[in-house]
Amino acid sequence: MKTRLQHQVVTLTEQAPDRQKVRLLPISRLTQSFDRELNLDKRRVFNREFYERYLERQQEAEAKLHQVLRAAIKINTVLFLVINGQDWTIPFAEVSISSVPAIVEILLFYSSLSFIFLCGAFATNQCYGSIIDHCGNRIVDSSLVDPDFYNAAWRHYDFVLKLYRPTLNFWGIDFFKPGKGFTVFSKAVTWIFAGAVFTIPIIHLGLIFSGSAHVIQSDLAMYAKIMLIGGVALLNAGGIAIVFGMMKDFTFYEISPPPSELELQDGNVDDQEQIQGGIHQRPE
Repeated sequence: MKTRLQHQVVTLTEQAPDRQKVRLLPISRLTQSFDRELNLDKRRVFNREFYERYLERQQEAEAKLHQVLRAAIKINTVLFLVINGQDWTIPFAEVSISSVPAIVEILLFYSSLSFIFLCGAFATNQCYGSIIDHCGNRIVDSSLVDPDFYNAAWRHYDFVLKLYRPTLNFWGIDFFKPGKGFTVFSKAVTWIFAGAVFTIPIIHLGLIFSGSAHVIQSDLAMYAKIMLIGGVALLNAGGIAIVFGMMKDFTFYEISPPPSELELQDGNVDDQEQIQGGIHQRPE
């Protein structure tokens, strides 16, 4: 059952006179939607406490990302050794790894499962970081100062990405314009770094193809091969879609007027508590 506030917003949205077509990345859509929510937040529900909770959740998301990444690396390492004929004894069990039935099939499935979890954890971490950065941008007024320096005090920030980019401050004045030498060097560092990052999914997919070829040549029943390879393909395709979908712009229809300009007819909302000190204000 909708509250009065929800009913009013839905009604205003449905009665919007026109819509504007825009091209946005999914993460940009998330950030801009959050910005509109802040504009609607007349009672300061998104206050300093909520900002700090977002920081806590982002730390949890980053810890989960690292945990899943370590698990994926271990599983892919074992899969690589097994596919290439390496054998060893499992500690404390005194069992040869090659004697485990369907070891390649098991590792192939778990490797694909860890890959889609890794991609989901990466996307979630990026979303939290985007929301937190946007909060910091509003707090410090990004038109005047570089919010990256402020946000870095609240969450981990990879300064190596900022250190070697041609434009240090995307938001305002860049006090030191780079010369040709640094511009070329920064582009080279960017491409090398991007290539190093992309080696992770490339090596993983290479292992998946090798493992799938091994499964096809195995004595497994045909229906079991089809189900396993189909499931593996679906898991890896889902992981790729999650990550690369964040880098692809899509068409969206922006409701006009935007939510920041909507005036709710009823300003008294019974199920909301008025909280002072929103994130719009600079924290003390």
